[in-house]
Amino acid sequence: NASMDIYKLDLAKSGLLAALLGIKGSGSVDASAVIEGDYSNPSTMNGHAGINFKKLALDQQTIKGFSFPPVSISETVFELDIKGGKAVIKKGSIGKTDNTSDDLQATLSGDITLASELEASQLNLQSRFKLSQNIMKSFVLIDTFFAAGKQPDGSYTVEITGPLYSPMPKAVQK
Repeated sequence: NASMDIYKLDLAKSGLLAALLGIKGSGSVDASAVIEGDYSNPSTMNGHAGINFKKLALDQQTIKGFSFPPVSISETVFELDIKGGKAVIKKGSIGKTDNTSDDLQATLSGDITLASELEASQLNLQSRFKLSQNIMKSFVLIDTFFAAGKQPDGSYTVEITGPLYSPMPKAVQK
């Protein structure tokens, strides 16, 4: 069994983004989780978890050979419930739909079937996302890769399946 609470952790001062993801940026994070069960037998796991990033600002940088422009996201919220080895996303949002200064606006829903090796957990996710012009200019092939999922408002819809270690996004019309 495990429980955790984090309140207003400064991502820049803590070095968490750099240590866990290898990226430079700032913002704050609140997180909480209560999970019960045997981690080696995911079907016994139950609980809930949530994470909320505020004022996330990623510096201009190169990640895995790709040059990323600065990225600003006002708020990111993920909440999930875990029951019988399945994590169901109750709320998944990146940025706010009414905030034009967010470089990424997205929703995420679906579930993850947990495996004893976390990275082998199976994804069954749906997302709708919209990128700022700044991001679109830096990644001109986004429109090509996700053209099949482009919506009239300029956003894209995708389904994400496969194992956590190798997710497979597929553009879809909704």
